[in-house]
Amino acid sequence: MNVRGGGWEENVMQRLLNRNRTFTRLILFNCSLVILITVIPALVYYRYFSTSYEEQTRKLNRQAVAQLRESFDERFLKEIIRIPNQNLSGMESNDVLTYPLTNPIDRDVVRTLQVSNRVEEIRSSLPFVDTITIYYRLNQMMFQNFRACHMETTDCLTGPMKDWFQSFDRSDRNVEWAVLPNGRPEDAGGGRILLYARSIPYFSTENSKLGIIAVSLKENAFLSLLEDYKFSPDTVCLIVDGSGRLVTSTDREAPTLGGRGGVLETLASLGPKEEGMFSAEVGGRASVVSYSPSQYNDWRYVSIASVQDYYKQSHDFRNLLIVIAGGLLLVNLGMGILITQRAHKPIGTLFHHFTDQIDDLRRKIDKNKPMIRHNFILRLLTGQEISEMELWENQSLLDVPLDGAVCFSFLLEIPEGTNGHQQEMLLFYDLIEALEREDGGPGRIYAIKLEGNRLAGIALGGSPEDVERILVSIEETIQMCHSGDYALAAGNPYETGPEGMARSYSEAGEAVKYRFLERGRLLRFEELGLSRLKDSGSSSSAFPDLEASLRTGDEERLQTQLTGVIEEVRTGGYTVDYSKSILLDLLLHFRRCLKTAGFQPPELFGYDIRRHFSRIGTITEFEQWIAGLAGEAVRQLGERRPKADKALELKITRFIEDNLYNELSLETVAEHVRISPNYLSRLFKGMLGMTFLEYVTDKKLRRAAELLLHEKMTVQDVSAKLGYQSTHYFIRIFKERYGLTPKQFQKLNAGKELGSGGF
Repeated sequence: MNVRGGGWEENVMQRLLNRNRTFTRLILFNCSLVILITVIPALVYYRYFSTSYEEQTRKLNRQAVAQLRESFDERFLKEIIRIPNQNLSGMESNDVLTYPLTNPIDRDVVRTLQVSNRVEEIRSSLPFVDTITIYYRLNQMMFQNFRACHMETTDCLTGPMKDWFQSFDRSDRNVEWAVLPNGRPEDAGGGRILLYARSIPYFSTENSKLGIIAVSLKENAFLSLLEDYKFSPDTVCLIVDGSGRLVTSTDREAPTLGGRGGVLETLASLGPKEEGMFSAEVGGRASVVSYSPSQYNDWRYVSIASVQDYYKQSHDFRNLLIVIAGGLLLVNLGMGILITQRAHKPIGTLFHHFTDQIDDLRRKIDKNKPMIRHNFILRLLTGQEISEMELWENQSLLDVPLDGAVCFSFLLEIPEGTNGHQQEMLLFYDLIEALEREDGGPGRIYAIKLEGNRLAGIALGGSPEDVERILVSIEETIQMCHSGDYALAAGNPYETGPEGMARSYSEAGEAVKYRFLERGRLLRFEELGLSRLKDSGSSSSAFPDLEASLRTGDEERLQTQLTGVIEEVRTGGYTVDYSKSILLDLLLHFRRCLKTAGFQPPELFGYDIRRHFSRIGTITEFEQWIAGLAGEAVRQLGERRPKADKALELKITRFIEDNLYNELSLETVAEHVRISPNYLSRLFKGMLGMTFLEYVTDKKLRRAAELLLHEKMTVQDVSAKLGYQSTHYFIRIFKERYGLTPKQFQKLNAGKELGSGGF
């Protein structure tokens, strides 16, 4: 009995031990299974996507600051540095600005006015420039835009600008970029003066300087472009100099970035040409700081993107995972016992809540996919560097396969104001959807909406023959979605790849400009023949006569002169940039004539005509617009002038016209109209906008041009016929007027009509 009893007890104990081992094994197995199936994959999933999300934030910040640098350097700094290089070099065309460097002009009113007008013309051609200041040491004169100032008798500069100028003038410094407080009374609201200065000549000591040119910039123009490169509302874009001092910023609280260990101090400690990224705490928020140096000075372009919200969300999710995993382990311990006792009931339903959390993270990441896709296509178009691995990953992740043999890029521009703003936005998104629709067409298209009223895209085809069919398909799609005007510009086709796409996009960007010259709706780069177009030449000889036509109220002649210049632009074979430059010169000359006649253009027309010019879409639109301005100006001038003045003016001008070949003097004309010479002299300037001598010279030179072209007379005969005692004097004043000697003028313009815009 004892033996059997001992065996039975051992058997029971063995079974209890086996049961305990089974429980233990089941519990360990279930816990391990939960860890392997839920916790570890969730943590790996969290780690992978959090790293990917953070890397994308850093990448976007780097791209934003790189684009910011390229745009600022090309649009502002390069153009500013070119001002002294182009206008103060030794070329003959720069004589107006270089002559006073070595010759006295302080008593020469004509030279002084020429310098003032030239400085104002340069400033007016660059909308981001506030002031151009040129100092001539020999003459002790300073020109600020259209204002001339004698430094011996007047305080030409005040405040910080005066202190800086004296320091620069008395030093051996040749070039300087400076940021000064705004000390002008009219700008009492604050702001800064962003200044570029250069000595004349470039390599000179304090004693050998002939002059100084300083260009001050509009900070608002900088801020506007900085705002455009913020890839999120929390991003702060700023510019700092090599010493870590703030130049300008989209955030007015940016000065708080300084201090010990601050962002500005960190940037100042870096090498002059370093670019990169670092993490910092800005305003109590974790941030990523990207920076890139300028090619032209010691400035750095900086973008600061906050990642605080992302980190908080990531940490909250991590803590939630830990809590859920711990809870699941405890629940699993109890479930292990219940499963063993109750036929191993399934526990899968306990993980639904956890799975929902994972799906929520996936949805948040998917929300950024359109932005990443837009950025990827834009990088392909603009030629930014993309590694082969990144190219392959983005094609797969974003569903953008680049599988065609040939590719070309295109730009679509629709005139602004065709529809309301909301309708325009819907139109562009409808176009993108229609263009990218895969319906068995000749190729594949990827398109993105750009700023303003533009759409850009990449087209892929199987062979070069597909290019024509793709273009036809694009035009049909546009016309199906939009019934108004548009311009479609296409670059040349290339072998599919990032380099070919970027090159074709650059060509399309150049071609779309020619919508202004009305070369058709479809603008193909290869068909424009840009290499044959001219980017220089004579704009028009009609410019000097606009004021006379306006003063005399001769609207027909004024319209003929304006139409002549515009027709010259149409038929002269010029590039679109040079064509716009000619028309802008014409508009500015017209505006100066209005001011001379006593009008203020903004008050006369109710808006700034120079600013309106930038919104003109085509040359025909410009022609109709300026013709309306001219008609309104003549009408207003006619209403202001008494009928008696008009009759007297007509009598004077007819007498001069009839006696151009006779000896003309102020006395003979005064005797004819029965008034005193002194009164006629004062009256002449008010009626015709020029002195008696200037008017007679102008009429004689125009008659000389007619005789040279139509009568085929020699230079000596024309000079004698018009009453000039010296042929050399006649040749000199003729060249000052037309830019050519009489003989050159006769050869160059044979067969052309005077005032037609042909010369």
